[in-house]
Amino acid sequence: MHYRAIFCTCFLLCLPSLSAQPVQRQQLSGNDLPTVSFADSLHGWVGGVNTLMRTTDGGATWVSNILAANGGSFTSVKAVGPAHAWVVWRNGAYSYVARTLNAGGSWDTVRSMYFNTICKFTFTHIDALDSVRCWVVGSVDWLCAGPPYAEKTTDGGASWSWLGGTYPLGFVCGSYTAMRVLSDSVAALLYCHKQIIHTVNAGVTWVLDSLDHSYNDIATPEKDYMWLVGTSGAIVRSTDNGTSWMQQPAPTTSDLFSIHALNTSVAWAVGATGTVLFTNDGGSTWDSLAVGTSQNLNSVCFSDENHGWIVGDGGVIVQFKRGVITSTEDSPSSPFSFTLIGNYPNPFNPSTTIAYRIPLRSRVRLRIFDQLGRVVSTLVDQEQSEGAYSVVWSSAAMSSGIYIVTLTTDYAVHSRKMVIVR
Repeated sequence: MHYRAIFCTCFLLCLPSLSAQPVQRQQLSGNDLPTVSFADSLHGWVGGVNTLMRTTDGGATWVSNILAANGGSFTSVKAVGPAHAWVVWRNGAYSYVARTLNAGGSWDTVRSMYFNTICKFTFTHIDALDSVRCWVVGSVDWLCAGPPYAEKTTDGGASWSWLGGTYPLGFVCGSYTAMRVLSDSVAALLYCHKQIIHTVNAGVTWVLDSLDHSYNDIATPEKDYMWLVGTSGAIVRSTDNGTSWMQQPAPTTSDLFSIHALNTSVAWAVGATGTVLFTNDGGSTWDSLAVGTSQNLNSVCFSDENHGWIVGDGGVIVQFKRGVITSTEDSPSSPFSFTLIGNYPNPFNPSTTIAYRIPLRSRVRLRIFDQLGRVVSTLVDQEQSEGAYSVVWSSAAMSSGIYIVTLTTDYAVHSRKMVIVR
């Protein structure tokens, strides 16, 4: 059975001389989707309630997998190759871990857990490096009075070893919120939204950090480097393996549920009511992108900087594509060419020129904010056609300091810092 993918918003960024064009929106499924994973730009999986689907053409078509024929809730999937994938799901009184080596034609159930109304054990998250090395974590009901599940295999599930030292001191809850495995040595687990447990030596020793906020997901683009996203738009970053954390500004107060980092510069985060954020400067600035849905967005995955997917409630799938930029002049910072290029000069006194580009007709607002978030000047507030624009701002009435210029369109919001020096 084939399904056409729903592209809530999908823009193709071509050469700078061509405009981005939206593609059609189609419905995939009405079921909530909590997980998505792609091995490359063509081969990927999505999972949810009574839903496990695979694509081999980058999301143009989807095929329902045999594993979903009997229903169940698929909570986490990891694609590790065009034909290889891992999945965890729950059906009836059992929770399972399974692996496929033939693109979902058949599955090997390599782990199962029985739960009942008194003591519930459930697999919740999976991450894998390849078809033989896999980590899995889960939750345990408080009545069991034991640690949540955390194990790994290095032989394709034939044997499993307990991830010793991962259970935090002090009973907070019995669930791992998220997990990221970077290599055989480097992994991080988020426990009960409030503690992060991480290792750089394959679990021989673990470091526990208590957090002062509630977080929902982790990204680990390289050793010692971590991002966390959480409630009320919280984003923090550590570059020293959790020794210190830096709060990063986010243009939202919506809860953030998932983050994917391609490297230490480029990352995407998604969350409640259609929230999509991205950064290409390590999180110094985050921009928001309108994707045409108010559904909660639960998981984000990019196979490379040109191809990405987001899944959410109501069967929402958002796909992104970007072509190769061949021009070195004013290369867009946004994957969709809605670009606030910035201002020149910067720092400046008394005036500066602010340049931006839009590929589609849109309502445009260009405003200047002070550090307290107050609008000090509105430079543009009107409908504008596709093209490149520039506006001169005179700061004669402004005091020295940092100001934020924000470009708001129907499709995205971009912000950049400006400095006035007297």
